[in-house]
Formats: sequence, structure tokens, C-alpha cells
Amino acid sequence: MLKLYLDENVPEAVGLALKLRGYDVLTTLEAGNKGNSDRSQLEFASSQKRVIFTFNVKDFVNLHLQLISEGKSHKGIIVSKQVPIKKLIEGLIKLILTNTEETTSNNLLWLSNYL
Repeated sequence: MLKLYLDENVPEAVGLALKLRGYDVLTTLEAGNKGNSDRSQLEFASSQKRVIFTFNVKDFVNLHLQLISEGKSHKGIIVSKQVPIKKLIEGLIKLILTNTEETTSNNLLWLSNYL
């Protein structure tokens, strides 16, 4: 099952709700990474074999393209515009249940496809 890492712009309530449902989620705050660069956040997530989830669409799309052009890998990036927390949780659960580490590695996933 996919393990998630929530960027600092994602409400802590999302992580808590997913954890209460039995999903493996780590937040930026819990990891002590608040304020780190986007690239650092993605590298940390990958080192922990986690897919990062963020609302920072533009920067992470660019970061994904940059890493791919450099021949570097990551465990996956999920991007989304901000929507109500209930929808975020439902979408993330669908995404977790329908993907594997193989389908997310080096890929950019749009949460809107699961809402």
C-alpha cells in the first residue's frame, strides 16, 4: 500500500483522518521538515519511500519535469488544488487503493482524477 508524505500546505486534519483509517501518512511537521525547500521535501519523501501530496501545483510540476530531465527519480507526486477536506480524504483513499509504488514512481498524479 502506498505511503504518503503531506507537504506543509496540507492541513494536519487530512493526515489525522487518513491515519485513523489505517493509512501510513507522515506530515512535514511530524518529520521536522517545515520550511524546507520543495526539492528537499520531495527528496525526503523519496528517501522514506513515500509519495508526496501538495497543493503547490506549479512548483512541483516544474520540479517533476526538472528531475525527469536530469535522469533523477522520485516515488511520486500528487498535486491538487485546494478542495474541502472531506473530498481530499476521499480522493486520496481512492488514489491509494488504485495505485502501487510501481504506478506512482516518477509520475505526477492529479488528485482531481480521483474526486
